[in-house]
Amino acid sequence: TWTLVKLSKGVSPDRINKQLTALVKRHVKVNPQKVPHLANLSLSVLPLSNLHFNGNFGENELRTADLNTLHLIMGVALFILFLAVVNYINLSTAQAIRRAKEVGVRKVLGGKRINLVYQFFVETIVITANAGVLSVLLVNPVLLAFHSFIPTGVVFHPFTPGTLVFLLLVTGITSILAGFYPAIVLSGYKPLLCLKGTGIHDVNERTSLRKALVIFQFALMLVSI
Repeated sequence: TWTLVKLSKGVSPDRINKQLTALVKRHVKVNPQKVPHLANLSLSVLPLSNLHFNGNFGENELRTADLNTLHLIMGVALFILFLAVVNYINLSTAQAIRRAKEVGVRKVLGGKRINLVYQFFVETIVITANAGVLSVLLVNPVLLAFHSFIPTGVVFHPFTPGTLVFLLLVTGITSILAGFYPAIVLSGYKPLLCLKGTGIHDVNERTSLRKALVIFQFALMLVSI
């Protein structure tokens, strides 16, 4: 049987557990030799929100999940996303020479730096959104391909409010992280140097963040090998 209770305001679960322990000691007198399975009888309350992640709960017949494993998987996913952001920043800044003349022409024609920053941000958002749509389309085929490793009943609903908010947040945060630095660097070129094709290498040499990201990628590759 399941007994569900709603605690009154100001009543903590610890207080209830102490009362239940006292109740068992006061009313349950068990001879361990005659009834060994009741020798360690205890009563306690468990938050309903923790039931799914508590495999040690004796009467829990529901399918449970290991919270530590979920945290590990989330950490791996965030690390992969971070690597994608690093790759995008490096590729964007490495292609600065190809975009330099475009920046120079737009500035000569009266384009402001804020407009260029906006343009590069929009490009990043479009690329990130396309990647997000592609990942959503690949979820169900991946679940089907790895059905032997995934518990039955796991279904992906992309159009639920919670999932949509999560996807929008991931897309927005990733776009900001990946697009901020390239937008600032590419929009900062001087038009005269851009049109002449000089000075771009000097700007690239001064981008210490790009150097640090490249070193990080090589160090990660050596560690993984």
